[in-house]
Amino acid sequence: MKIVTLLPSATEIACSLGLRKSLIAVSHECDFPNDVTSLPRITSSIIPDNLSTNQIDASVEKAVRNGDALYQINGDLLSKLKPDLIITQGICDVCAVNVGTVQETMLLLPDLVKKNVQILSLSGKNFSGILSDINQVAVATKTQNEANRLTQKLREHWQQLQQTQSMTKPAVLMLEWPNPF
Repeated sequence: MKIVTLLPSATEIACSLGLRKSLIAVSHECDFPNDVTSLPRITSSIIPDNLSTNQIDASVEKAVRNGDALYQINGDLLSKLKPDLIITQGICDVCAVNVGTVQETMLLLPDLVKKNVQILSLSGKNFSGILSDINQVAVATKTQNEANRLTQKLREHWQQLQQTQSMTKPAVLMLEWPNPF
């Protein structure tokens, strides 16, 4: 099976399921495990890398206001690679390539439409959602045994963390975006 992943978590899930050799391309943001950096980059951002956080924020706001996609898929490369499975996400339009962008790109690639490439959209927002995403990838790639082992290991680790009573639990505040207020 030839797999393209369009976000880092999808790449990490695929590799955790033993599918590294099935990956044929990854997003421009994928950098773990380290050896995926040698794979072709199938996506790019319309936002230049050298902007300040305020400039990035302004560029994102402008693109969203204009209805422009923040990420682009290299359709020529995608067509050349002929994947069987594309893994994307359906949570955030500004965080990574979304399923709509993938579907729009696919419509322009009749050879891939004929091939009936499977598009899998991940949407885990919490621990159980992440486990569900792992299982979705496993079903699509026929790696359920690996997923069962991985999810069991993750559940055990999660339980260990939950049972840690002696540690002082820090107060945590997470702010997303440069000027969240």
